[in-house]
Order: sequence, then structure tokens, then C-alpha cells
Amino acid sequence: MTINHTRKVKCMLTIIVLLGMSFLFSLNADAKIKLTLATWTGGIETTYIETIVGEFMKANPNIEVEVVLAHGGPWGRDKYLVMWSGGTVPDLLLLNSGNFENFANRGMLYPLNDFVKNDPDFDLDKYFPVAIEGSSLFGTLYGLPYDVSNHVPYYNKDLFDQQGLTEPGDWTWDDLIAKAKKLTKDIDGDGLNDVFGLGISAHEWYWDSIKSQFDAPLFNEDGTEVYADSQAFVDFMTWYYDLTLVECVAPYDAWGGDWFIDQRVAIATFGPWYRPGLEAVSFSYDVAVPAKGTRRGTVYYVDQFAIASSTEYPQEAWELLKFLTGEEGWDLKMSVGYGGRAIPPLREYGMSNAFLDYWGVSNHIFLEALEYSDRSVAGLPSGVGREFLDLWWPRMWEAWVTPQPLRPILEDIQTTAIRELGLK
Repeated sequence: MTINHTRKVKCMLTIIVLLGMSFLFSLNADAKIKLTLATWTGGIETTYIETIVGEFMKANPNIEVEVVLAHGGPWGRDKYLVMWSGGTVPDLLLLNSGNFENFANRGMLYPLNDFVKNDPDFDLDKYFPVAIEGSSLFGTLYGLPYDVSNHVPYYNKDLFDQQGLTEPGDWTWDDLIAKAKKLTKDIDGDGLNDVFGLGISAHEWYWDSIKSQFDAPLFNEDGTEVYADSQAFVDFMTWYYDLTLVECVAPYDAWGGDWFIDQRVAIATFGPWYRPGLEAVSFSYDVAVPAKGTRRGTVYYVDQFAIASSTEYPQEAWELLKFLTGEEGWDLKMSVGYGGRAIPPLREYGMSNAFLDYWGVSNHIFLEALEYSDRSVAGLPSGVGREFLDLWWPRMWEAWVTPQPLRPILEDIQTTAIRELGLK
């Protein structure tokens, strides 16, 4: 083989290699990172998320995001667990108080502290503190808040006016019960009350919120010790049930239902998510500060997006997470007609006219109540809140349906929670 021929062969090989490398680089340039985002929402809420994700992909053409609906179990819990067991784990997922703490304690969520520390464009202080508290565990941030809610009393202004009652101000539970007695009426004269002053139920958002207004803890701060059979908590739950059974100011209904909408209940506790359902009612209503027992209080819940610890693309997932829960996401939520489902966790949007003027209600009360809102039982830091409520609900429902002494039931709940949930 001549020298010239050898040189020609080497040149051809070089050209082939360079062409191959160019082709590979071209493929790599066109390749997109693919993320999966799972959500348990439906209807308009899913539309919000899909709209925000669409705008994110326009701003980040190298990232493709697939939105997957995770309908199954309470707020997607069972569907998410199936995904994990089947190896189809989403990169990001929407959680809420209860599922969030449970998943974080299992090591299923990606810690975000380093992202926050090393991202000069990110400021954690733009969120309300409780929204970050509810997205963290023992000093580690595992999610960013998408919504935050707490519970305050709603009251029917027309029914108050009919009875000549002053509207709630800085009231106590003695004041509330006195008003509730005057509002409770037998309209048709059949000896049975048709309208009640107060609406409560066996659902935890009622009793858990009201419990925060008294010195009757059910758990210690980190949720590892349970006090269901303590004298203080037994006394509280007995008083709570007696609002129906003894004071007779609340209907005998374990669910609560639509009594407030039907004007059969004058006062009832709900979150800001209740407001859209009241847009079509024919009566005037407003919200009030929670009544004071031994103190002022209520509870809060947080919906947050989190990154799965198994993601192959943590940096890209972080960028999507910031977009979903930050200013870009909230600008889009407002632009597509965001309703009154919750409190925007970003201060700028929570304190905006769009939230504060929503449907003419005293929405500032929700914001002020964030200052004295406790973490809900569902969101116990130990991660067992939902499991505790799973064993709580059927027993306390039984006591609501068939009135009976509560101490034996609460003692049984205490024993079962220690045995099955590893509590102290």
C-alpha cells in the first residue's frame, strides 16, 4: 500500500468519525428531557396545572412534561404507592397534608434545602411561613406549597338579622353558644328544630379546628405521642359532642352536608375552599374570626408539589417545581380564572385584591388566622396522621350515630394507635 493511499484511507476514516460525531451531537441537541408530573386533582384544578405546565415547556423547550392523573385512594395516595411499587414513579407529584408527611418519612421525596441555598434567584420568604412549615419536616424542606387552607366560622347574616343578633366580633365560645341557641328554631311547629345555630360533624376539619381553641392536645408536637385518653381531651370531645346531644344547638348529622347552603344552619366551620359553592346562594353571609375557648386557634392544611427522590433529573424537576408554585404559575392561575379554592401561599397573591375581594367576604380573616393556625392532625410530622384518622373515623362515627360514653372509645383508639402505628 502506498503512502498516498494510506493517507487517503486515514482521511476517509477521519471524515466518517467526524460525521458520526456530528450526527450524535445533532441527535443529542434535539433530545428532550422528559419529566412526569402526577396530580390527584380533577376538573378546573387539572386545567390550571396543565396550563402552567404548557407555559413551562414553551419557556423550556428542552424539557417535555407529561401530566398524569393519579386518581386512587385519599388524594392520590393509593395510586402513588402503586406507581412506586410498579416502578413508574413520577418525577413530581402533588401531595397534601397527610400524604406529604407520610411520603417524606418513607424517604420517597427529594430534599430541597440545597436547591434553596444554591439558587440565587429563589427566595423562600415570599411564601407565608405556615405554607413552608407545612411543606417541611424536622428542618428539611421537601416540597413547595401550591395551596394553603385553614378553617374559620361562616355565618348567615340574614338569619342573624332575623333574630336581632349582632354579628360576630371578638367572640368567645360562650358568646357563640348563646347566639346558636337563639338561632335554633322549630319553624313548622312539629316539636322538632328545623334551623340550628351551629353546624358540626364527626369530620376532623370541624373538631380538629375547634380543638385548637382549647388546651386539649391530642398529640405531642412531633406526632409521636398520642393523648386520646387524657382527661383534657376526653372532656373536650364530650363537650363537642354535647353541643348536639345536650345543648341541642347543632343538628344530629355526622357528615355536616349542605346544611349551611340550605339555610338550616347559621354558623359552620369551613376553609376558603367552601366559598365557590356559595356563589349562587340567595342569602348574605360572611366569615368570622374563630371563637375563643381558652385561646384563639384553628388548623391549616397545605397542598404541595414535591420531587420524587428517585428522579433522574433533579435540577430540571426543581425548575418545574419553582415554576408551578412561583410567580409564573400564580400569574397563570389568576389569568385562567382562579377561583376561591384556597389561600395563595405566595404573600404577593394572598394579599392581592383578587383574593381579598373575592365575593365580598372578609377574606382578610383567613390571612390573619394563619398567624394562629396549628398543623392539622392529618399532617402530623411523624407521618401517621392519615392512618390515625383511618382508625379514628369509624369509632367516632359510631359514637355519633349511637350516643354513648366517649371515654371507652377514646381509650380503645389510644391502645390501637399505640399498637398499630407505633405511637407512645
